[in-house]
Amino acid sequence: MKIRWEVVLVVVSVLLTLIFLLSLFLGRNLLVGNKNIATKNEANVALSQNIYSKCDKFNEKDKRFACYKEVSLYAIENGKSILGLMELTNSSKSPHLLEHSIGRAILITANYDLKKVRVKCASSCSPAYYHGIAEEWAVYAPKRLNEFKDFLLTYCSLDNPKTEWCHHNIGHFYLAVNKSLDKSLALCDALDADNNFLECSYGVIHEQLIQFGITNLFNMCSKYDGRVKSACYTISSRLFPQWLSDTIKMDDPLKICNDSYGQIPEKLNHCYRSIAWVIGQKNVSPNLEWCQSVRDEYRNLCVSGLKNPESFWDIFGCSIGGEDEGVNTCSQ
Repeated sequence: MKIRWEVVLVVVSVLLTLIFLLSLFLGRNLLVGNKNIATKNEANVALSQNIYSKCDKFNEKDKRFACYKEVSLYAIENGKSILGLMELTNSSKSPHLLEHSIGRAILITANYDLKKVRVKCASSCSPAYYHGIAEEWAVYAPKRLNEFKDFLLTYCSLDNPKTEWCHHNIGHFYLAVNKSLDKSLALCDALDADNNFLECSYGVIHEQLIQFGITNLFNMCSKYDGRVKSACYTISSRLFPQWLSDTIKMDDPLKICNDSYGQIPEKLNHCYRSIAWVIGQKNVSPNLEWCQSVRDEYRNLCVSGLKNPESFWDIFGCSIGGEDEGVNTCSQ
């Protein structure tokens, strides 16, 4: 019997088509869990490029952060190195949150073995890496604070407030566990040294912004007393311009500070100093003429702030007193 080659070719063609369609089907189902991350094949290609580019298209920071977390976890699970991901942070829209997501991913892929997490990063990671670990440990083991403290002691000293932001990390943990600004700041207030208290409070309010945004934050500060009230207003006024940095328009750069009139006591208002730093990150020099649009009672504060920008990473040291005293109350 003669072989009909045209039939064979048709059969082979059909089989190849079926195999191709099947591979596409399987590939499309190997998703990371979010349509923004694309298929496994596409993600593997992106691993050699900037895998976070799709996340940066989100205007809302909470959605951007959620995307970062999924992408970082997928990337680590598929062999991308920590340093390889860290190299992408400077080109991302929210470098700090991206570093949070990398710390979280490392803890998960290390099966929550804190010793491995420390070894994996050693001296190559920023404080934000450890913030992400604090957040994820709070989800995984909210009642095991002592284990987290022991982990912190492998790279910093809780007795030395100048070392690696130890209490700042604990502040992140407190808020991530309690979901309550009141409870978390009370835990920080239990620390005797003002330096440690401030660092802890900074972590708490930083995590408050990440978890809940700016909503009602200044009203919450108003109900506290003493150093808690001072820290709440001061830290919030420093952090919220940076949290809202994506919304700053250069045709009215001081709007978010001007909109906070009356919500923050003048002595504790660091908004203009903070926004001067944010604008500087956009490669724009603050212009003192902008302060002409500010109310008379706030103009000096505006001018002083724009002349003296402060960074997201400045440490308070011993400069914050009570709301009315404005004196040095830090432990010596």
